[in-house]
Amino acid sequence: MQIATGITTAPRSVDYVNGLLKNLPVSLMNCQVFAEPGSAATPKKITITHDEKKGCLHNWDFALRYLLALNRKFVCILQDDIEFVHFHLANKLNPIDTVGFYSFYTPVFYKKKLNLPEWNIFNNGWHSVGACALLFPRKSAEQLLNDNDYKNHLLNYKANQQIDSIVCAVFKKLGLPTFYHRPSLCRHIGDVSSIGHQEMKHITNPL
Repeated sequence: MQIATGITTAPRSVDYVNGLLKNLPVSLMNCQVFAEPGSAATPKKITITHDEKKGCLHNWDFALRYLLALNRKFVCILQDDIEFVHFHLANKLNPIDTVGFYSFYTPVFYKKKLNLPEWNIFNNGWHSVGACALLFPRKSAEQLLNDNDYKNHLLNYKANQQIDSIVCAVFKKLGLPTFYHRPSLCRHIGDVSSIGHQEMKHITNPL
């Protein structure tokens, strides 16, 4: 399976990114790091460090565009502060290219919405949380980047920082199914997000 993987990282008090690099599922090991200035040091041959701070969404957008240029069938973007816990299930995924995305992370916030074991179709639209481990077919990633709502969100990002909200809202609008796994295939281990949001365990604990 052809997957180009990117990890976005920013300065933190804890070095999460190197732990993630050492513990990726085999299917996601073709990996590139996209680092804000001052981030924890990672191997230079796989790291792009920006000269100036881009901000969370702009770094994510840069990563997605870079990965698409590698011409793989699928692209995956991970936040640095996740930890995979079900490697065999992640490696077992055989994605199709007619979906919006597959999320390796499922927050407990969605517990009442996901009734089936394994992959469930679900999209909470603008009220989504936890877009920290997403696998996209290249076609859906291109549709996202070309969407006017996404473009407007990117332009106004400083006032409206939610990656989760805009990505999920666009795919809901486009009618492309998005998938979440029960149980969550990874955990969100950061206590504070890279933009300063405190973790809310009743929402962000893994399902």
